[in-house]
Formats: sequence, structure tokens, C-alpha cells
Amino acid sequence: MTILKEDANDPESSFSVYLNYSKYTLNDFSFYDELMDFARENELYVIVYDHNTKSRKGYWYDEEDEWIEQEMGDNATYPKQ
Repeated sequence: MTILKEDANDPESSFSVYLNYSKYTLNDFSFYDELMDFARENELYVIVYDHNTKSRKGYWYDEEDEWIEQEMGDNATYPKQ
């Protein structure tokens, strides 16, 4: 797990939590409904990125109430472990 703060010097800064599950693909994960409920209740944005297919699934609690899948290409923003 990697936690990156938007501003490392600000204790109240926004942050991102990166979890790396290298043995899974976007379709191997079966808890999207539960993750959506958790994100909605806690007002969180969730993005699941697949390094192998270079695609992501995202849920934005303040937008459409659905998962959006997108092709991303290589993206260095998501740290590999």
C-alpha cells in the first residue's frame, strides 16, 4: 500500500491510497457494488487501474452512480510495486 498526500507538508491535505494486486485484472474483482456503496457513503473517488491492459474503472461519488471504464494507455501516476 502506498499513500500519497497532495501536499506533504499539510497534515490536512487530500491524499490518495494505492493498493497493488498484481495477480488480478479489472474483471477478477467481484466487489464493485460494495466498493461503490463505501465510496458513496464516505464521499470518495475510486479508480481501479489495470497495468496489464492499461485500462481503468472509476467511480466518482458526486457524478453518475455507475462505474466508468476507460482505456488509459501507460500512466506513471499509478505507482507500480
